[in-house]
Amino acid sequence: TDTFTNPSRSLILEIRDEGLSAWMTICKTGKLVDEQEILELIDEAGIKYGLEEAVRWMEDNDFKKDFAVPFPVALCKTPSRETKLSYHFEIGRVLPDPRQISLEYLKDISYVDEGFVLAEFSYNLFDGNSSIYNVFGEMIALPDEHTGNLAHKAGTNTHYEEETHRYIALKSGYPYLDNDGKICVLGSIASCELSAGTVLRTPLSLNLKGNLEGCTIISKGDVAVLGNVLHSEIFCEGNLIIQGNIESSSDPGIHCRGDLSCNSIRDSSVLIKGKLILGAHVENSNLIAEQGIEGDPEQSWALSGNIQTCGSISLASVGTRDDNQIELEITISPYYKSLLMKKTRELIALKQDSEQNADAIDELNLEIRDLESKLDLSLEAFLKRERDYRFQIRVFREVYPKSFFRILKHSYPIKRYQPGIELSEED
Repeated sequence: TDTFTNPSRSLILEIRDEGLSAWMTICKTGKLVDEQEILELIDEAGIKYGLEEAVRWMEDNDFKKDFAVPFPVALCKTPSRETKLSYHFEIGRVLPDPRQISLEYLKDISYVDEGFVLAEFSYNLFDGNSSIYNVFGEMIALPDEHTGNLAHKAGTNTHYEEETHRYIALKSGYPYLDNDGKICVLGSIASCELSAGTVLRTPLSLNLKGNLEGCTIISKGDVAVLGNVLHSEIFCEGNLIIQGNIESSSDPGIHCRGDLSCNSIRDSSVLIKGKLILGAHVENSNLIAEQGIEGDPEQSWALSGNIQTCGSISLASVGTRDDNQIELEITISPYYKSLLMKKTRELIALKQDSEQNADAIDELNLEIRDLESKLDLSLEAFLKRERDYRFQIRVFREVYPKSFFRILKHSYPIKRYQPGIELSEED
């Protein structure tokens, strides 16, 4: 309680209930009370809110003012302390066991992206016409909550944020409540098989049985294929694991924004934002792996084609006895340069009919500007990197003629067979 008095001490103003009410007492002194003194004391105390509520309370309760009896000059209703959990997804639909769910079941259900606010606890200060301000006109602070009681409702792929009392999706997928009432996100399909020619767009991570043939897969998560990828297109935001081979998959081919692990690549176009982990060989393919290439030290073999990276390369062998040409190059941000060239070609094609394609041209121009910005940032990061680390090309076993190596501005054409080679970045 804070107390204020006027100079003659004939008025006493008390702030009560942690700022939710103000009460005044007029002392009986035998002298007239100046209304201006009352207003000045209220102003000195900083009271700005709840004055009309106090007058209304006295009228409703037939309260009579009297000397030496405190009466309210400002009143605020105590805010509700009850919490409310608001869901931002449909909770009536119950998903079956995630281990048994099918893509067919999910095709008509809405999904959320990573970072989506699935639910949040709130304090409804407006319940019962309670006040949101105290007598000083300050927003009433929300009561503290025992966060341990709230955090336990965060289930699979969900994070509880203590500062905001929100539940955040950690992965793209389908939100649901499990049998214990926990907030979860279905982020992956345990195992499924796709027939030839399937076209699939999904926010889920996928674990696919058998071979993919003539399929188009677009995923916001990771993709694992327990077989070969033949004549197919795959785009995934996460990592891509292929236990078998990538064959005859080009235009557009394979594009992953994480790492790619596979056995071999033949007659294909492969674009990787992360690194490539290679078991066997690369043949007659265009391959870009932004963050480097790690080949099996005994079996990996770059036979023919063009390979670019902005990281180190390690392989068992390069080239062939048949003098097939193979180029391995370490350059700055080949990933963004490749995307920029592709989008520029698309833009040129659209401009053949600018009026008909006006909206698509505007959208593509925005994408190109974004890629140019990312390319500039990559160049800046490259120039500012630690100079203690140098990019390398290491071939452990065999290097054949017609192999061509390039590290930034330095070229190394191979004119005769040699048992391995090791090249390092130079200034």
